Amino acid sequence: MNQGTTITTTTEILPDFQLSIQQPRHGYRYNMDPFILVDFITLENNATTIDLGTGVGIIPLLLARRFPETGQFKGVEIQPELANIACGNVNQNDLQEQITIIQGDYRNYQEIAPPSSFSTVIANPPYYQQHRGRLNTCRQKAIARHEITTNLDTLIEAAAFFLEPGGRFFVSYPAERLPAILTACSKRKLTPKKLQCLHSQPTQSAELILLLARQNGKEGLQITPPRFLRP
Repeated sequence: MNQGTTITTTTEILPDFQLSIQQPRHGYRYNMDPFILVDFITLENNATTIDLGTGVGIIPLLLARRFPETGQFKGVEIQPELANIACGNVNQNDLQEQITIIQGDYRNYQEIAPPSSFSTVIANPPYYQQHRGRLNTCRQKAIARHEITTNLDTLIEAAAFFLEPGGRFFVSYPAERLPAILTACSKRKLTPKKLQCLHSQPTQSAELILLLARQNGKEGLQITPPRFLRP
């Protein structure tokens, strides 16, 4: 992808730890949600992690910088243009030994990796059902924001397939769809263990939730204090 179709941003996630990230100039570009989700994630040493719908690779890039002692990261992206940019971002930041980008459809999960291959699965999936809201005329943006190539049930099914016993699933999702994601997790024996609500301001209802679920986990949910994105 040539320079005319991408822009480069520099992100400092920790003192002296910077990332140089390319993303489409006119297509889908990430917002603050991946940064918020990464703040919520904890990884153990030698973790094996897969990001479902990685876009330009922002979540694996952030995690590899934040947790340099962890194991391997894989990012799966269905859109070839975004997967190509993600590969370039990995190379540009010299993270080839930690991160692998796979261009493919995670719904075909048996083609991505064997079952129970990962200790951690992460997703910042499309938030909107296909027939709700106005569909963006840019197909790249539409796929990233609406359930066109995937939906909640197929996402949770894939997460359960990839997780090893006791593995952990981290996801961000609209607060109004909390009942749906809890139901979908329950069907696949993903037990909710930690939940945080995100509000724009203290006086407003929650807009997003961050959820940690564990494969075949014991009952017991920690609801952490809410996070406010603006004072």
